Amino acid sequence: MTQSRTHPTDRPPPQGPRAARLAGWTLVGGSTLVILLLTLTPAGPQHQLAPSIRLCIICGEFGLANILRNVLLFVPLGLGLGLVIRRPLLAWLPALPLTLGIEALQFFIPGRNPLPIDVLANAAGAALGVLFLVSLRDVLRAQAAGPRAPGTSRLALAAWILLPFGALTGTAVAFQLAPPAPPHFVQITPSLGHLETYGGQVTEARLADEALRIGRYPDPHRLEDRLFGGARLDAHVQVGPPPPRLAPLVSVYTSAQRELFLLGVHRDDVVLRLPYRAAHMSLHPPALRLPGGLAGMAPGHEMTLSYWMETGPEPPAFGRGASTGACLIAAGRTACDLRPGIRDGWSLLYPPTRLPHDLRQPMGVLWLLGLGFLPGLMARSVLRAGGFAAGLTAFAWIVPWATGSMAWVRMTDLALLVGGAALGTLIRRSLCHLYADRPRTTPVAPSQHPGSGPPKTG
Repeated sequence: MTQSRTHPTDRPPPQGPRAARLAGWTLVGGSTLVILLLTLTPAGPQHQLAPSIRLCIICGEFGLANILRNVLLFVPLGLGLGLVIRRPLLAWLPALPLTLGIEALQFFIPGRNPLPIDVLANAAGAALGVLFLVSLRDVLRAQAAGPRAPGTSRLALAAWILLPFGALTGTAVAFQLAPPAPPHFVQITPSLGHLETYGGQVTEARLADEALRIGRYPDPHRLEDRLFGGARLDAHVQVGPPPPRLAPLVSVYTSAQRELFLLGVHRDDVVLRLPYRAAHMSLHPPALRLPGGLAGMAPGHEMTLSYWMETGPEPPAFGRGASTGACLIAAGRTACDLRPGIRDGWSLLYPPTRLPHDLRQPMGVLWLLGLGFLPGLMARSVLRAGGFAAGLTAFAWIVPWATGSMAWVRMTDLALLVGGAALGTLIRRSLCHLYADRPRTTPVAPSQHPGSGPPKTG
């Protein structure tokens, strides 16, 4: 009787699958805990949406940021489920009752908004996590099998590699100056519902040689040219108590309540908000700061806050956008070249003021490392990973200039992108060794029974 035998050294080591499942369960547990903490804790009343607008797609002032946050929030859960459950559809299904349960509980939590779009965004995030793991497994199997082995779908691979290019493009576009349509109304220490009211007062505000008056500005285009064309704004302030939230000193809004300009105070910091396109995209626009600009100023003390925009050459300098940034002066402290950078792309999704100050810089570092990490992880060779990293850094340098963005790029930003690609390549090669060192069970050719000769022929 003939048998198909298996060589004993061909048996896969059991520790590989066990380690993957352990990592998967750890990721599932940790991500679920983070999701529950971020979605089931009470929020302030300023975050509450009216019930009449909850059946929406982009809900509220920062609706797109909310959608993208909800997608990213469930990606780690999808990765963990994909490690625990091998079949992609079955791995994705447990995310559905979780997101449905969260939205149901949010009906009873103050400041929370149960939205149908959140369910779809959470489910999409979990699906992305599962699909990413499927693509990564295909890449690892193909590389371990040899250069001629069929790999993952080219379309899926291109999507993961091009994702960082899309993120950099979106960041540059969001950091363009895009003034809203007139008419424009000047406000001095206004009382706005969504912001704090300043306890001091502005005795005079001058833009170049003109004193600003409360009310509608007669020539809106002239106002824009002065605010963003280099004219100096001086606000003479009688200092009040440090406000716990942002309090405007001088602001300009449109009749549609769109913000054109805001110079204000948050605690001891001087804050400047400009009309970035992020506001039109339902993302969080960046706020520029002069840290400690009012530090040591007692209430009642008089001082002058100054602002102007440094304009660049025409056409814009390569890699520097349409201007070189803003300048702020307060109590002898000066900060110039204030503008967002490509490392601040994460702040479009989550306002930095909700994080401790010491975590904001590390978030920018992790953002750029993550953008470089994806091409390094999904490329099938070191040479390809190097090519993608070079292309990504060149793209990051060019895209602010090409889009006329105020975003700026530092050499350290480019180094972080390259470092992320190198880290992704190292992790991919380490994971590939697990597949290469796990021999598959291969059948051995059937052998004749001992002592039997060749078949006799009659």
